[in-house]
Amino acid sequence: MTQQGWKINSVQAWLDPVHPVHTAIISHAHGDHAVAGHRRVYCTKDTARLLTVRYRKFAWEIITPEWEEPFIVDETEFRFYPAGHMLGAAQVYWESQGEKIVYTGDFQPAANPTCNPFKLVQCDTLITETTFAHPGKQHPDPAAIITEQLQPRDVNYVIGTYVLGKAQRVNNLISTIQPSLQVMLHPKIIPFHHAYLSAGFSPGEWIPFQRQQFKRNRNIVYLVPPQVLQQLPILPYTQRGFASGWLERQEGLDLLLPISDHADWYDLVNTIEKSGASRVYTLHGEGVHIQQHFEGKIPVLPLET
Repeated sequence: MTQQGWKINSVQAWLDPVHPVHTAIISHAHGDHAVAGHRRVYCTKDTARLLTVRYRKFAWEIITPEWEEPFIVDETEFRFYPAGHMLGAAQVYWESQGEKIVYTGDFQPAANPTCNPFKLVQCDTLITETTFAHPGKQHPDPAAIITEQLQPRDVNYVIGTYVLGKAQRVNNLISTIQPSLQVMLHPKIIPFHHAYLSAGFSPGEWIPFQRQQFKRNRNIVYLVPPQVLQQLPILPYTQRGFASGWLERQEGLDLLLPISDHADWYDLVNTIEKSGASRVYTLHGEGVHIQQHFEGKIPVLPLET
């Protein structure tokens, strides 16, 4: 691991590099995994769709294999498998000297109708994210959160949500569970909603933000980027929340919306056990607890070492 990402042994390619490189294999379109300026990129079609919205021209050459379709980089065969998490998110599978390797990228096995469902892949070596690798950490049911926190009442809601992935999932949850609530979108979210629709995944019912309607009417949910939530004035007829799995980001707000698109502790342990991996590397978070949990069973090391 370097400041550019993770260099794959024996292949002149990088996994999720955060600085431009010649050849990048990108797991998904979030900014901490995908940047513009690469010479050649391998990613799923939907990741390319989203990156085109974000950057317009994000690479000189873009190669988009189908799910599980083999593609060759420096005589090594790779495949993409769904990771859950968000639209287009992929696990990367390849073989090296007879060893089957899987890089999960960000993943979540829980059901999410706005993306392809996670698929468990058998491997010898598993490289997994550990964003929420804290013993006992379990994400609550997002449907139950929406049911409890966003009820029709004489208020409007202003919800901070990341523009890509989380906004579409939250919109879909509201439309499905509380259809009497009107969802309005900040302009920065709308292009990604259109990209989801063009990929065949509906974010649900919504309209662009309309200021006068928001002032006059109630039972409106206004989805905004996190930075906009911080800047908006607190109005007496609104309640504010932030859709995030990080509990510290719920502090000081009116609503509790711990909705995560990552694997929790139980997802991580279950995925490692069922993958058949005899070696595990961790990244994106603290893997020490996973290492302790599997001590004496499976060697677990941080990828950086």
